Amino acid sequence: MNMTDNQNEEKNGFRILVVDDDPGMLEVTALLLGHEGYNVTKAVGSSEALIILKEEHTLFDLVLTDYNMPVINGIDLAMSIRELTNDLPVILYTGKNDSINEMLKEKARISAVATKPCTVNRLDEIIKDVI
Repeated sequence: MNMTDNQNEEKNGFRILVVDDDPGMLEVTALLLGHEGYNVTKAVGSSEALIILKEEHTLFDLVLTDYNMPVINGIDLAMSIRELTNDLPVILYTGKNDSINEMLKEKARISAVATKPCTVNRLDEIIKDVI
């Protein structure tokens, strides 16, 4: 067994909810994380994510969410997640890192920010740092 096999075994069973309002970006992100060995569930937008999380938030180990989404943005989604649980890490995935208010990030208890574009290796590093 090589080093990559050991790393993928550690990820097997690690459950990530990926949230994005762009179905194409959602599909690509989920596919790449799946190839890295993560168990991925997709939610198209924050409303769908909240429906899933209200019923099954204990089934996930981490939420990776886009920031810029209509109606409920990634920060507001994270705040809603905090109403359900304090134990679920949230990574904000954004192309607008500079415009995100630091106080809001702290209030929403954002675990990390991944700036788009982001390679799958970099995203994997960020996830490992959070977990």
